[in-house]
Amino acid sequence: MPVRAWSAVPLARLAGAERGVPAVRVPGVLGGVVLRGGPQVCAPGFRAGAAMMGTTHAMGAAAVWLAGCAVLGPPAPTVIAAGAGLAVAGGLAPDIDHRNAGAAKVARMAGLALVGAAGFAALTATSHHDWRLWAIIGAVVGLAPWLLRPRGGGFRGCVHSRLGLVVCLAAAWLPLVFWSSWWPWWAALAVSLGWVSHLALDALTKEGLPWAWEPGRRGPRFGWLPKAESMRTGGKRKRGKGRRGRVGLEYRLVQPVLVVALAGLGWLLIGGV
Repeated sequence: MPVRAWSAVPLARLAGAERGVPAVRVPGVLGGVVLRGGPQVCAPGFRAGAAMMGTTHAMGAAAVWLAGCAVLGPPAPTVIAAGAGLAVAGGLAPDIDHRNAGAAKVARMAGLALVGAAGFAALTATSHHDWRLWAIIGAVVGLAPWLLRPRGGGFRGCVHSRLGLVVCLAAAWLPLVFWSSWWPWWAALAVSLGWVSHLALDALTKEGLPWAWEPGRRGPRFGWLPKAESMRTGGKRKRGKGRRGRVGLEYRLVQPVLVVALAGLGWLLIGGV
């Protein structure tokens, strides 16, 4: 019978992978991997526990920004709040190369909106210069998740490399040269800190970072710890009725530490503002 992603029959059973049996690769079933214990299907090259959760990245970026504010001296409350938002955006942005991440979904919607707005402007405006520029920008933004998608294995690609970091820093700081009136230095700093915090957290995982990525060459893994000692990620996942699967170290340790850090930094800044 045909196998579908929404089939009521668990893919693990169709593949013969019962609980307690190692993961089995199933050719032709979404090109993915069937994990033991349920019908979880992962994209090619993805391994369970390789991806840091978006919540963790958002918390880490906000914590780094608040720490910077505490060290440099508490700025105005509006700067703290706006900078935290930009830092969170920078902390989530590197996952644009993962099709199911929030950053990729936002990029696709933003690109579609820009192209649609450009098309509307083309029908109503007399000048065609501006709408063409916005159409090009919209197309690039909308296609970015596909263009930046890792190829040749692995869960992370060029966005998580030193090249991606350089591009991020250039995109964050170059506007200061031309549009400093509406893009202050603290905005560039917030985006940069968010991006760096994302890479620092991903370096804790088993997959690590392709830090030396080059076109056609992934390069060696970079991580704070050897792969065998690095953590698997993820939170609580249900396994069967009334039972839960493993709880990742990210949920048990990293997120609680970040919660405490955010609370402490928030208390310091509220007292200093």
